Amino acid sequence: GLFGAGDFAHTLLLLLAAQKLTPALGLAGAVATNRLLASLLYGVKPGDPVTLICVTTVLVGVAFAVPVAASTTGLAPKWVLLSLLALPAAAGVCLVVARESGRSLNRALAITGGLELAFAVLYSVGLILGR
Repeated sequence: GLFGAGDFAHTLLLLLAAQKLTPALGLAGAVATNRLLASLLYGVKPGDPVTLICVTTVLVGVAFAVPVAASTTGLAPKWVLLSLLALPAAAGVCLVVARESGRSLNRALAITGGLELAFAVLYSVGLILGR
């Protein structure tokens, strides 16, 4: 079937691989993007705390709006709302970004990896329960 035992194990393996690769790829992308944006933006310094907080909040908000929109429009079963149980970890990421700076933001990357895994697993479980 679509979500048979083999498919589920394969999905979990892919999620684990993505969780391990995402922080490294994200860091490399952030460094490159930060330099590019610094050259394009006026009045915003790389690592500007207000910008980091705003961007983090918007990205987290959009990510958690997806299961709500998908279930409301019927594109996904209501069970995908289980992914909202990962919201406390998202709040943790926002708090770390708001309070920390420099190298101490690496803690936010660690929390983000766990958040991504929790969100993906809960969303996947919601899809399985809703079939």
